[in-house]
Amino acid sequence: PLAVGADGGHGVIRHVLIGRARGAMRLLFPAVVEPLHDAVVEDLLDNAEREATGSVARPASWSPRVRVLRRLTGDR
Repeated sequence: PLAVGADGGHGVIRHVLIGRARGAMRLLFPAVVEPLHDAVVEDLLDNAEREATGSVARPASWSPRVRVLRRLTGDR
């Protein structure tokens, strides 16, 4: 779930992923799904910061693995 709120005068966005990998996903999750998921969440947080403040102090950058996975999945 994604939660948006305030904490001591600062905005807070919290994303929690809870699950248990089974079968082939035990290998696929850490190798493919997790890095792509993390990249999407980091992009989302950069966009939220940009909307809230007008800029991004420390923009996230994709790792080489994420760049390759995005090319392989056709998401350029």
